[in-house]
Amino acid sequence: MSYVKKQMPQIKENNFDLFDPVNIFPELLSVPKAQIPVENEPVSIFPELLAIPDVEEITDIDAAVIVENKIEAESESKSEKELPSVSELYEIFDRLNIKYFKNQIPRLIIKYSKRMYIAGSFSPLKNEIKMGWKYHSIFRDDIEDTMAHEMIHYFYPNHGRRFKDMANNFGVSLKAKEHPDLRLACRYLYYCPNCDREYPRRKRLRMASCGKCSSGRHFDSRFKLKLKKM
Repeated sequence: MSYVKKQMPQIKENNFDLFDPVNIFPELLSVPKAQIPVENEPVSIFPELLAIPDVEEITDIDAAVIVENKIEAESESKSEKELPSVSELYEIFDRLNIKYFKNQIPRLIIKYSKRMYIAGSFSPLKNEIKMGWKYHSIFRDDIEDTMAHEMIHYFYPNHGRRFKDMANNFGVSLKAKEHPDLRLACRYLYYCPNCDREYPRRKRLRMASCGKCSSGRHFDSRFKLKLKKM
């Protein structure tokens, strides 16, 4: 104890820090500063931690926010897929009637059909337009196009030249789009005996010939379709 007291003035004069590792272990002078281990530093004890990237800790509150945001996103997505109401269909009809047909078409019956798989249909006997629910649940943006297509049928029931000219003039589609969910399983499969072209159908065909081989789109007994399977 007396020896330490005698050495203290000398230690203070030399300005030694007894808690500096370099003064206790002089060999550390040759070690770069970045490599000097720091007390209680996990990396100094477990160097393999250097390879572990920082991971953001997710608290219970953060998890709740994530779930809430997901629910809101799903609800927004669901609302975007909802179809217009029937009253909104009438508004679309009135707008297109003024835009394309100079308001010449009288107010028709407009409704959805959840049974049919096609885009739409027009019945001249009932003065009724049916919009395919299944079709427009997939092709939500085609509602106005389908409505305009069926409104043209008020003037031209068939897809003849006049119908096509008017549709092309308005920029209206002539055919609906295809989708796997809109295909019905065929019950009957017919084929052409001349070119072997197949015609899947859900109903029986009585007098039908191959559309490719027949001329003028008229029935030709030479190319009458034959039943391949049921």
